[in-house]
Amino acid sequence: MQISDLCPKPEAFREARGDGFVHTTGRMPRQAAKRHPKLLAKMQQAYSECYGVDVDLTKLPSNQQRLLTGLAENMLAHNKAAISAGRPDTLLSGDFGALSKAGLSEMYRTLHENVTTADIAAFTTQQLAFVVDVFAEFMAPDLFTTVIMTGPTAYVHRRELQRDGGGDDGCAEFYDADDALVDGLAPGCSECPTECTAANGIDVVVTAELVEAECRRLKGTFCIPANWHYSSQYGGSLAAVLQEGIEIELRRHIQADLLALLDANAGGTRTWNQTPAAGSYFETAHPREWKAELWVSVKAANRAMLGAAQGRVAATHVIGDIDAIGHLEDAVPMEFTDNQPGDTATGQGDETSVFLGRTKQGRYKVMRFLEGMPEDTLLVLNRNDADPTAIYAPWIPITSLGVLQYPDTAQVDLGAITLYGSVVTRSDRIQEVAIGA
Repeated sequence: MQISDLCPKPEAFREARGDGFVHTTGRMPRQAAKRHPKLLAKMQQAYSECYGVDVDLTKLPSNQQRLLTGLAENMLAHNKAAISAGRPDTLLSGDFGALSKAGLSEMYRTLHENVTTADIAAFTTQQLAFVVDVFAEFMAPDLFTTVIMTGPTAYVHRRELQRDGGGDDGCAEFYDADDALVDGLAPGCSECPTECTAANGIDVVVTAELVEAECRRLKGTFCIPANWHYSSQYGGSLAAVLQEGIEIELRRHIQADLLALLDANAGGTRTWNQTPAAGSYFETAHPREWKAELWVSVKAANRAMLGAAQGRVAATHVIGDIDAIGHLEDAVPMEFTDNQPGDTATGQGDETSVFLGRTKQGRYKVMRFLEGMPEDTLLVLNRNDADPTAIYAPWIPITSLGVLQYPDTAQVDLGAITLYGSVVTRSDRIQEVAIGA
């Protein structure tokens, strides 16, 4: 039996126009929209019961609400198919009795791997602090248009207008036969030919690109005596700690994967070196003058996007790693508005105008990635849900694979899995600025 048999397209999505996906940025199919409020309410109730915190999911943006209930529809369809097929063992959930025995009642943000009693440091007096790992924010999906996959495969279709190759040679300056019309401009192609001769023509071609869901999963292991020690000393559960850690680690890996996808598909690259070229004017000029050239490179990347055949739009975002954004902070004439210390990840780049002494406020949204971003790299890109540059398409959200106890070893295993698709649809709307030595 294939995994697609156990994870069918939900009934609520049968009316969806897309064969393998449902957009979260527009109206959902009628049945899914009808079920949306009830599912959202149930999820809100589940959050309250699991975490003891009342979360009002209706306050989320509409597209995020639709994403949550869309993923829930996928999980419900999977559960129904697995039970109907007599395969409850394939359910992406755990033995609730085992969960209870393992003490999965609270969630703490830290990560251990194989945990034994010796790993739990006992304390019998005062605890001054409980220090846990601090992980970077999960921001990469903010750069992607999120679309729910309803199966393991989906397609991106591309429609292209081409020169048909007939008629006279009036188009040869810019086009060969079957060239994309968007790649050139030859007004002579449409001039009337001589009498009784064929005019130049155009064709339309539609192609399909397959997108397959990628699988990621992790596991954790601990010993039951260690869990009792941990619970006694710290009032928590190793099962909860490991489950939360697995989810954090999966998100970190997804983020690095998505950022690498953007970088690998950049439609153009320009380089700015930290050290000016020997013998150039900038070698002896004030260092600030050369640093300003990095901002010039960002603007050049934006112009390249505007002029590219699959671009034709302006950039909305500038993203980079810590050092790359650091070089932008040093660049002039521009003002980098930083939201530290409360927000270490986002800021705003405002270009200074020497004419009236004012800034172009909000010209680009600037995002600093603390990890996962290729080193010494800036990406200048356009993000628009109505015309996606890149798509992140979760099929199975991060889901517990359950808890398994071994009586002979008093050991407990647990794990989680996620499947998602990703694709860049318009490479020219991603431009790279590489920072050299």
